Amino acid sequence: MTLSDMLTILRGISKLSFNDGTRFLIHMQRKLQIHGENSMSTASRGLIILLLALVLPVHAADHGDAPLVSIDPVADLADIYAFVNPNNPREVILAATFLPFATSSSQFSQAVLYRFHLQNTDPSSPELIITCRFPGGKKIHCSGGGIKVKGRVEQIIESGAVRLYAGLRDDPFFFDGAAFAQTVATLTPQFTDPGINSFAGANVLAIVMGIDASVLLASGEGSVLKYYVSTARRRPVDDGGDDDDDGNDDDDGDDDADDDDADDDDDDRDFRRASRAPAQLRGLRQIDRTGRPGITTALIDLLASTGLKDRYNQSADISMWSGLFEKEIAGNLAALDTLDGITGNNLLPPMVLASVLVDDRLIIDVRSPDCDAYLAVELGLPQCGGRTLERDVIDDTFGAVVGPGVSDFVDNDSAFLSTFPFLGEPN
Repeated sequence: MTLSDMLTILRGISKLSFNDGTRFLIHMQRKLQIHGENSMSTASRGLIILLLALVLPVHAADHGDAPLVSIDPVADLADIYAFVNPNNPREVILAATFLPFATSSSQFSQAVLYRFHLQNTDPSSPELIITCRFPGGKKIHCSGGGIKVKGRVEQIIESGAVRLYAGLRDDPFFFDGAAFAQTVATLTPQFTDPGINSFAGANVLAIVMGIDASVLLASGEGSVLKYYVSTARRRPVDDGGDDDDDGNDDDDGDDDADDDDADDDDDDRDFRRASRAPAQLRGLRQIDRTGRPGITTALIDLLASTGLKDRYNQSADISMWSGLFEKEIAGNLAALDTLDGITGNNLLPPMVLASVLVDDRLIIDVRSPDCDAYLAVELGLPQCGGRTLERDVIDDTFGAVVGPGVSDFVDNDSAFLSTFPFLGEPN
């Protein structure tokens, strides 16, 4: 097998679903083991191992988790985080990471809307959407729910009760993606102790907001909020888009005249209107969404390629999530429950657990200063819940959906900051 052959295979794999690509590479790896040293050249064997180690982990997290996201990397959500600032219990930290494996030349897209969704646990309460955009890719404007802040990327911006940072940071996610890929392909645990962090040394683009809790609770309702993040693009005009009310400022890439002190009142009115309407009603096409870690990767299209991943990511109507995805999630939970060789030892029966996880949003009590436990609010623990940077949510998730003690044996290796914006310096 020549290098050209291997590159052709790589191009083909990039067009496959996660499951089909995984099974193909695992088959090739087994072929090496069965037929021995003479079946392929040393270079070919090395390339297959490299593909297993590098290609599959990208899909194994929420990084690049679906076909449409894979071809639109600037709109690709990696992870989101929510916790109470350990230095200031009145400030809530909301963070989201994008563009997995970003480089020093990576930048946010001026054509993508980066949207932070918050809602009280009362399903009849209105949803607050903070929409961030990047004119020219070098400046950030965020508005919605009484919040209005703007400035330049790679700088900490302060405006009243809000702090904002956007730029390149160390990827805080840690996970043995290659071992998970083999586990999915074989439905047998392939994790080893210690595991290998597939995201060690990787960077992402990050948006981090520090918001005074009183701003988020201005409606006077309870202190528990549900939170997720989405990305969206404007639909083409011939696809029903409305250029005057789509949350986009019709950037043409020439932002030299768009000084930070310029009067953007008309644009901000567009964004306030955008914050009040569901995405599918105002000419936007949602690209990706992320709430709890790993839901799209592990619980949608786990055993077969149903095409639901893109539909899942593009589903902007929360009221439809249960009807569209609960059955799929329950089926995959039942499969994952068997991985440790014991059936029925996960947190809840698959159908019951699916009814909880299908509402794919982090839940945080912004009045609770202690944030040491993932799923704390759901489990009735006296902590804020949400998701901190340090928390090993993969092991928490394995314990909930597979059984107690299941682990990928990977620990955090990032050097987080002790102050805002908390995410580590880029590598």
